[in-house]
Amino acid sequence: MIEMIKLNGQAIRVSSLTRKSPSNPRVFQIVFLISGQSVNRDIDHILKETRLQLDLMMEDGSVESLPVRVLEDDMRELGTEPMVRYRHAITVREIAPGEEMDPAVVVDAFLELEATVRQMRWVLERSGLLR
Repeated sequence: MIEMIKLNGQAIRVSSLTRKSPSNPRVFQIVFLISGQSVNRDIDHILKETRLQLDLMMEDGSVESLPVRVLEDDMRELGTEPMVRYRHAITVREIAPGEEMDPAVVVDAFLELEATVRQMRWVLERSGLLR
């Protein structure tokens, strides 16, 4: 049983990992718990990426890496502050080599990047580092 994965380099201990499709492209359902708001924000940010690198830490110590896309993220808060935990049940699909990206996904990613650059420029201008 796989107990640890990495999503874009972020190590995550999983509660369960199930392969949902018998053939390629592979589809996985992964359930994990996150403690703390700041760590959950980091995970949320990663899950919004259009392409993720999923590293499966195998029992024999080997690592299987594959590019994936998040199809669904069902997140629920468990408990109350200050001990709130976040349960994520995500479904990811392997991105096959040469698979074309959906043009709508590309446009969304570009608009998100443009907004981030605008925000960074605003922060730099306000701090006096950029004029």
